[in-house]
Amino acid sequence: MDKAGQAGAAAGAPPPAGAADAPPAWFSAAFETLKASLETSVDKKINAIDKRLKTLTKGADPDPGAGIEHVTAGLAEERRKDREELRGLWRDTERQLDQLTGRVDAIAAHLDTFITESAARDRETDRRFRETDVRIDKMVSAMGEFIRALSPTAHP
Repeated sequence: MDKAGQAGAAAGAPPPAGAADAPPAWFSAAFETLKASLETSVDKKINAIDKRLKTLTKGADPDPGAGIEHVTAGLAEERRKDREELRGLWRDTERQLDQLTGRVDAIAAHLDTFITESAARDRETDRRFRETDVRIDKMVSAMGEFIRALSPTAHP
């Protein structure tokens, strides 16, 4: 706002005509860009639909009423094919999931067996270590007794 506008606003005068109603320049530029983009997008879609209709109606009866029925029938056929394809993909996916489930079950069974065998080996190893510890203790005691017996003067 210029100094005259500020003075008028301070005095209670209304702002200059169109100053409060006009959007900022950046907004106008963004709006115009968006509008042009939407128009281009809509034009492309209309052209694509026109091209599709021309493709579908080639060789068809020139009667305009028959064209829409032909297009509708074509679309229905496409949907039917899509559904069949999706059903096939779903059956494939289910088959692969079943195979994967079988593999996971086999791995789980193998893992259970491994865990059970490992626990048994651990128990056996622990038992052997305990037996070895007892034998070592006995040997150390026997060696001490032997040394004591050889030198009776050193140890009363």
